Amino acid sequence: MMRTFFKTFAAAALCFAEIPAWHVLAEETETLDHTGSFLWNSSWRFHEDGNEAADTELPHDWTITHTPDELGEAESGFLPGGIGTYEKTFTVSEKLTDCEFLLEFEGVYHRASVSVNDQQIAYHPYGYTPFTVDLTDFISAGENTVTVLCDTAEASSRWYSGSGIYRNVTMHVKEKLHLDEQRMHVLYEDTDEKQVLTKLSAYLVNHTGEEQDALVQAVIYDRYGRVCARASQNITAEDGETAAELELTVEDPDLWDTQHPVLYRAEMSLLYKDEIMDTIRTAYGYRTIAFDADTGFYLNGEPVKLKGVCLHHDLGALGAADNRYLWKQRLEMLKEMGCNAVRITHNPASQSLLDLCAETGMLVIEESFDTWAYSKNWNLADYAACYNSQVAQDHLVNLSPDWIWAQADIYSMVWAGRNNPAVIMWSIGNEILGNIGLAPEDYPAYADMLCSWTAEADDQRPATIGDNMTDGTSDVQNGMDRAVAEHGGVIGLNYALTEEYDELHAQYPDRVFYGSETSSELSSRGWYLKHGIDQDHLQVSAWDEEAVEWGCTAQKAWLDVITRDFIAGEFVWTGFDYLGEPEPWNGTEPGSVSGRGPVPKSSYFGIIDTAGIPKDSYWFYQSQWRNDATVVHILPSWNKESISTDMLGKTKVTVYSNAPAVELFLNGRSLGKRYAQTHTTDAGYEYQTYDGELSLSWDVRWQEGTLEAVAYDESDNVISSVSGRNKATTHASAASLEFTEKRRRSVSDGELMTLYVSAYDADGNPVYNSDQRVFFEVSEGARIIAMDNGDPCDIDPYQSPEAGRKLFAGMVAVIIKVTGASKDITVTAQAEGMDPAQIRIMSSNRKHHPAVWRKEGE
Repeated sequence: MMRTFFKTFAAAALCFAEIPAWHVLAEETETLDHTGSFLWNSSWRFHEDGNEAADTELPHDWTITHTPDELGEAESGFLPGGIGTYEKTFTVSEKLTDCEFLLEFEGVYHRASVSVNDQQIAYHPYGYTPFTVDLTDFISAGENTVTVLCDTAEASSRWYSGSGIYRNVTMHVKEKLHLDEQRMHVLYEDTDEKQVLTKLSAYLVNHTGEEQDALVQAVIYDRYGRVCARASQNITAEDGETAAELELTVEDPDLWDTQHPVLYRAEMSLLYKDEIMDTIRTAYGYRTIAFDADTGFYLNGEPVKLKGVCLHHDLGALGAADNRYLWKQRLEMLKEMGCNAVRITHNPASQSLLDLCAETGMLVIEESFDTWAYSKNWNLADYAACYNSQVAQDHLVNLSPDWIWAQADIYSMVWAGRNNPAVIMWSIGNEILGNIGLAPEDYPAYADMLCSWTAEADDQRPATIGDNMTDGTSDVQNGMDRAVAEHGGVIGLNYALTEEYDELHAQYPDRVFYGSETSSELSSRGWYLKHGIDQDHLQVSAWDEEAVEWGCTAQKAWLDVITRDFIAGEFVWTGFDYLGEPEPWNGTEPGSVSGRGPVPKSSYFGIIDTAGIPKDSYWFYQSQWRNDATVVHILPSWNKESISTDMLGKTKVTVYSNAPAVELFLNGRSLGKRYAQTHTTDAGYEYQTYDGELSLSWDVRWQEGTLEAVAYDESDNVISSVSGRNKATTHASAASLEFTEKRRRSVSDGELMTLYVSAYDADGNPVYNSDQRVFFEVSEGARIIAMDNGDPCDIDPYQSPEAGRKLFAGMVAVIIKVTGASKDITVTAQAEGMDPAQIRIMSSNRKHHPAVWRKEGE
């Protein structure tokens, strides 16, 4: 048995209320009069392509505010880019003239050019990695202006990228002698020991021009804010930078895992002449990971099947604009489904998302690139345009001018996530030979170099790659995989099927494999009018019958994985629908793909749609991935005009369940009871089938009334508490609207939240085919940010509240933002001919602070 162990920890700017903050930032300010770190998301001015400037708050994606246009490509959501300019004017106090000014961008898409006081000083081409610009030499006392130009005019992506400063910005004002927080690192020894040796390291930056004697102190706090360990060390800081490493012993730490994501906080302070000059912080967690070629993945010594999904970076109606609250809602939905891992595709994640994964216990694969030196789909401005170019500039902090951008972006990605316990692999690329039209012979050497850079930045996790040449016929792909394996890495297989899994394991018995992309099943939420692809309506049936030609159904993909212990798990394409790439109607050139204008404009792959509403497949995965909840979910809905029937008037009824037995009733009459058969793999993983299938099905003659699926336990007792739609009733026309959220909950100033509205008939039955337009109103203290219904063919603007939005399959979502509410907020939904809905949300009167920080004492 071959098992490779990796030890790690966790970190970087997480916010859990039980412990003090690790990124302590002051309030937003345009006047800098003391050292510290300042969130810099407010008071920017933005203009696109020379149009009139407007006040803008970050994170910001300007492209999502446009209306889809045939001038764009389907793969990018028919939303062309452009050139946008951001400006921020601020004042610097005279007393800070000897300080350093470091401006940190978490993400700018893309080709970002940064100027200070009309002098261009930095350029950063990649849109997904963080970077910090040293403004020091260009700042003076008094008024200063920072300008950021973003260029997305040329096609650069196989999916919707968005445009702009779409992640957080932070200004760090530091003394000439300070600590470098970007490269702060936490390592530890064996977690099996009662006393765990923990090493904290960082670099002392000394720009005073001479050696300085300083004291570095280190403190570790547990999740309750109690001190676990302390250490200090006298250090002579040479001119330039000096490494500092302190060793601390933590007694019997609690381990981080997917069910109990326990986080610790490490803090390092720099003292000069008994005065604290700087303090840096990071969160981390104690845990071990291991991979075994025969039995898969282990977390803290326990086998764990990776039940994962792939995630693109957009947030539906918000576009690419990053938002912690919406990511939190999305992760909560995935956790509820039973998902324990996400693969960030095909670029590094935002810090907000990484932090939330650590907080919620969601394992992560961080992915660097979608391409290397050759463009995909003739997107000539994609990463290939800069991969081999030199950084060649002096004002990007920690990035050597001698590096090429590929090395710089690998380091930036790894530095941002290497203290995070959720991250388990670093992906050096996805389908690198796909869509480029050739197989470069030097690509195995590229793979070797990328793995080396990854290991230099972090040797605690394996590298991986997304291989879509799984039949083994590509010598170049085989060479790339070989390079990853020789570095102790893990091979991800995109869309491998039964025989390919078995053949690869037989050919390479010492390699670890997992399904890095699986299924690519296509579906529209609540669409049962036709089986398969519905060309008339540009929708796809929800029966798990349709997939791209290189993929397979959700059920087949999971059955292939769960029956093979040597496959560590799967990452389904995708957890959420995303903007762009609307297979089976995708297109890579400008122009309509349907003959009906710029539709469809978003994908059909998601288990959950762009609005955050689950499709039927959600309950399939929940039935397979959770053993602590009984799932019973029926499809289709039960109105004759909304479903497909055969010549005998029969339709297929599917039930997703994990119950020991399920019985289907129509108007109280039993249509049969089915029993589950439980199977256990050699590694101890259990799954169950019904007559050899992962779901149940009946052919039922349609009759007005109610379908009901009843679950039974092993003793044949009815299980009354179930997850999913266990009843489907014939409904009348829509008579009223209702908010699906019944709880009153507290919200803070600045918070975004998504509310969902459904249509009901006069008897209280959901109306799944209602498509009426819904208008929203909010009371003082909040405003409407966006609306969405998950329909890939609805091209109404997401962010035009006055236009309202149609229901799709009987539901619609609205995103609101709290803006200084001092009392409860009321949200109203109205549609013509229907009773309105109203919900009241409590205001906490508490100031919201973004994900990257929390003020001391809060």
